[in-house]
Amino acid sequence: MRKNASLILLLTALITFAVKLTVVTDIDYPPFTYIDQEGKLVGISVKIWELFSQRTGVEVELIPMNWQDAIEMAREKKTDVIDLIFVTEERRKFLDYSISVYKLTSSIYYDENLPTLKDLQDLTPYVVGVKKGDALYEIAKNENPKIQFRFYNTYGELFLALENHEVEVVLMDDIPAQYYLHRYDLVYRVKKSPPFTENNLHWAVPKGKEAVLNLLDNGLQKISPKEISQIVDSMIPSAGIDPSVLRFLWLTIAILSGSIFVLLLFNRILKMMVKRATAELERNNEQLKSYNEELEAQSEEIKAMNEELERTINELDKTNQRFVNTLKLINDAFDLQEDGEKFLKKAFDVMIDMFPNIDLANISLFDNQTWKVIEGKGFDKNSINALKIPSSQLYIPNEPVLIKEIRELDKKRMSGEIFSEIERIIPRPLNTMILPMRVGEQTVGAIVLETTQESNCAFTEHDLMIASAMARIVTSFFVVRRFVTLQKRMSREIVSMLVKALEYYDRYTQGHSQRVAQLCVKIAQRMGLSESDLELAALLHDVGKICIPQGVLNKEGHLTKEEFELVKQHPVKGFELISSINGMEKIAKIVLYHHERYDGKGYPVGLKDGEIPVESQVIFVADSFDAMTTPRPYRKTPMSVEEAIKEIENCSATQFNPDVVKVFTEILLCEKE
Repeated sequence: MRKNASLILLLTALITFAVKLTVVTDIDYPPFTYIDQEGKLVGISVKIWELFSQRTGVEVELIPMNWQDAIEMAREKKTDVIDLIFVTEERRKFLDYSISVYKLTSSIYYDENLPTLKDLQDLTPYVVGVKKGDALYEIAKNENPKIQFRFYNTYGELFLALENHEVEVVLMDDIPAQYYLHRYDLVYRVKKSPPFTENNLHWAVPKGKEAVLNLLDNGLQKISPKEISQIVDSMIPSAGIDPSVLRFLWLTIAILSGSIFVLLLFNRILKMMVKRATAELERNNEQLKSYNEELEAQSEEIKAMNEELERTINELDKTNQRFVNTLKLINDAFDLQEDGEKFLKKAFDVMIDMFPNIDLANISLFDNQTWKVIEGKGFDKNSINALKIPSSQLYIPNEPVLIKEIRELDKKRMSGEIFSEIERIIPRPLNTMILPMRVGEQTVGAIVLETTQESNCAFTEHDLMIASAMARIVTSFFVVRRFVTLQKRMSREIVSMLVKALEYYDRYTQGHSQRVAQLCVKIAQRMGLSESDLELAALLHDVGKICIPQGVLNKEGHLTKEEFELVKQHPVKGFELISSINGMEKIAKIVLYHHERYDGKGYPVGLKDGEIPVESQVIFVADSFDAMTTPRPYRKTPMSVEEAIKEIENCSATQFNPDVVKVFTEILLCEKE
């Protein structure tokens, strides 16, 4: 009986809609539905409806309009069908839904400069853009009633608002979002959260149109999910190449193109040489038909030319390999993970390859004013290093130089005993090239290339120029590391300045940050956390109080609600100050959450348990302990250490992380004993 009833409904629907089925759809829901440059309605949904008409024989008229208007048309029963719509409790009051057409995820899209947003609970501080009539508004509002919304008529307006920084966060279905990210070139400037909801898209009919609904369901059953997925995949824009990667690729292509051009040019020259030689040979062959002796002479000449050509090609191969090795050395010079001595050994191998005729060579550092040979050729470096020769007894100029008979200079600078050992260990050189490695005003080491009387090879000014260029590459290794060291020292000085500024501003914080930092370092050692990161964050945890009026900070007695709200802003202000310092982003995040409670009742965001960085939870315990055991404006008489420990243990697993509390109490009890 039920099957017969369905057949009757289907036949009734086919008879009723033999002329046309009217469907209202969103005018701006790409790539599902949108108007192309020719003013034509196109998209995934259009193709699915075309397939529906082919399979059912029912003509369909798609009417594009503003989505809010489309919903009102359905509410007022002025249409047969409303296209691709999510199910909500409000819509169930006036709509009946078909079986699922397509499953769609929805996510949070936000400006790349914002902190990471994981879910709807993170959106409380922001104004969030959403399309009028979008079901995502109801989902988000039910999940987090504190969100402030701003409504837009179309997805296009929504993304323009994001691009123009009218809003920093928007809620969108993922497939339309991908379309607009590519359209407005925002793929690499907008970040995306994990999907916060997954919903089925349906066709829907106004209440009372069961025949139409039955027709839709039967038509959809004639279209396989694979066919719908193929339509969707064909219209989703693919991600382009990251501009930074593209720039690197262009640079690589330019370098390779230049190298290829040089090789092609050289090859062309060689071909021209061969062509000229061949032409000359042909002319000579004509003449040598009657002159056998001249033929033999010409043959010898050609043989010599071929040998020269082969030598030239071999030399070109060696030059190419040296070029590749030099590029690798330059790359290693800027790799902060590269070991210093390992890098110098690589550099030494490149230099030896460039100057294969040298007899003696070394690359060395002046470690604590002592000559330390890292790698050498023609002598035993360990014997030299065992002498621990002061670098002051070596002749090392400020600029690269060529010197003859350098031992005469060594004899004047070295002690007699050391000079005798040098003569014993290192053969006497005839020609010497010295390449100092200088960082600022300091000579950190040197590269020395030498030839002996036996080889009778001298260095040229061209040799000196090439070797000097290589020495500058090697020196850049030490320059980069000195720059990094200075940068870290500067960051440390900025931290010290901020802490002192806070102590001048709030007399009750004098020594507080240092005590909290000392305790945090001890906890970090026990828990296997980064001591340097935790110490920096602890020193700076209250720096945001500079933005709080002194009258509020130093007020005796209880704060008013308004005053306490001001004080609660200091983690956010601290985050803003610290994150403006290059390389301090992680420290800023630790400071931002150092008043979040384990049970989620803290501030400024209300994170809980594992959502809070462990470093922030460590600072929270240490900060609370120091506040309890030192005088404060609101409490002149501090607690004893025992009372403070008891209070922190009582608040374990509510205010404080129990693992941190356990380590904290162990440390204090050990120190007390």
